[in-house]
Amino acid sequence: MAGILTIAGRLIAVAAPIALGISVLVMAAGSKPGPERTEAAEIGRKVRVIEVPKLDLVPRVNGFGTVKPEHSWNAVAEVPGRIIEVHPLLRDGSIIAKSEVLIKIDPAAFKLALAELQAQLAQKEIENENGKASLAIEERNLALVEADLERKKNLAARGTTAQSNVDAAERTVLASRQAVQNERSKLALIPAQINVLEAQIASARLDLDNTVIRAPFDIRVREVAVELAQFVSTGQTLFVGDSINRVEITVPLSIDRLASLFPQDPDFVIDPLKSSKELPERAGFRPVVRLDIGNNSIEWPGEFLRIAGALDQKTRTVGVVIAVDRPYEDIKGGARPPLVNGMFVEVEISGKAQPGRIVVPRTALHGAAVYLVDDENRLDIRSVRTGPHTNGIVPVVDGLAGGETLVVSDLIPAVDGMLLNPVTDEDAQSALAAEAGAGQ
Repeated sequence: MAGILTIAGRLIAVAAPIALGISVLVMAAGSKPGPERTEAAEIGRKVRVIEVPKLDLVPRVNGFGTVKPEHSWNAVAEVPGRIIEVHPLLRDGSIIAKSEVLIKIDPAAFKLALAELQAQLAQKEIENENGKASLAIEERNLALVEADLERKKNLAARGTTAQSNVDAAERTVLASRQAVQNERSKLALIPAQINVLEAQIASARLDLDNTVIRAPFDIRVREVAVELAQFVSTGQTLFVGDSINRVEITVPLSIDRLASLFPQDPDFVIDPLKSSKELPERAGFRPVVRLDIGNNSIEWPGEFLRIAGALDQKTRTVGVVIAVDRPYEDIKGGARPPLVNGMFVEVEISGKAQPGRIVVPRTALHGAAVYLVDDENRLDIRSVRTGPHTNGIVPVVDGLAGGETLVVSDLIPAVDGMLLNPVTDEDAQSALAAEAGAGQ
């Protein structure tokens, strides 16, 4: 019992100072004044801004297409026969100059047929000359027997000759007239027969000429299907040759993108019958064809040719046909290849500069609205109506007057009326002007 009392006394001795310290702290805390309350200041969100410009906008659209030669020639055998000669470069990928002899077909049978027809023509011309001579003889004979008939008729009238002699003379006249008529009929047929022979000779000469196949233009050979000594039939394809002096690229574009290239002028009207000639000049189309090889971009100046005649029902696009002249010039090893059949390239088409257009960067458009900074540095979410996009630029046709302060940085979340801290982005302003005027 004495031990328990001793332990309790010790605990009381330790706890008493602790309790006293806690009481002192509580009293000190209660006597200290509370923190002073202040209103929180609104902090403006830092954003990059530019001034909405009015610029001379050069409309541009980009698309992709496949290179095709302006002309592809299917070399077809127009006569049958055995191939006796083949150009040494008649191999896939070879380039052969215009008028070079590519293939020769054995002409022996065609030479023989031509010689036979020429002989028949010579014979017919001789028949014609002989027929003329025979006709002259028969006509002379007719004149004599007719004179004899008249004489016998006079004698019979005087009673000095029998009527049978007159009848015999008349039969002789009729026979002579028949002979004259036969000679004239033969002669009448000969010119037509000569014309037929001459036409056959012309056809035989054409067949003989067709035994030699020449390049109709500078070609690049592909799909060779024949060899030396092979027999070919009429209509058989021998090879395919692509022209190398000009290529065409069809670029599919949506209607709105194509429309953005045209001058925004209600008086811009083109006569449909003259559109192929007038449209490129009046709309100022300037195509450029690009091919990217690694880090190297190669360009060729293009020519606007025409707009395809039908809308693609699947993609709802229309084809714009661009041509490039001399695609094989200035070839530099692997640094600048030619534009060859099947190559996939990018095409950029620019139009005439459109003065005084209000434009904004495409990245500054948020649906159908833009973010502006008002006079009190607060966010103004403004609805706008835009025209067709031109690469990274959006022309605004309603909702902006120019000169407004436009937010070009991301703003998430964007609350209408929120305080902003605008900082002018000179680089973005310059880049917008450069993009709008590119190609001028």
